[in-house]
Amino acid sequence: MPAIPFISVTPFDPAPLWAAAHQAHVDVIEPIKARRRAMLVTAGVAVTLEAAAALALNLV
Repeated sequence: MPAIPFISVTPFDPAPLWAAAHQAHVDVIEPIKARRRAMLVTAGVAVTLEAAAALALNLV
């Protein structure tokens, strides 16, 4: 007896899965990126202040 192929009759809409994946990305990844940007800005300001202090000490 030949095998009967399985045919799905239930329609599958991937849009809710894509929406959930996107929302998870926004909820998890975006705050991490924002913290990383804030740390880079803070480090940049600290390096700039340190360089300015070193320059001021050299001028004295």
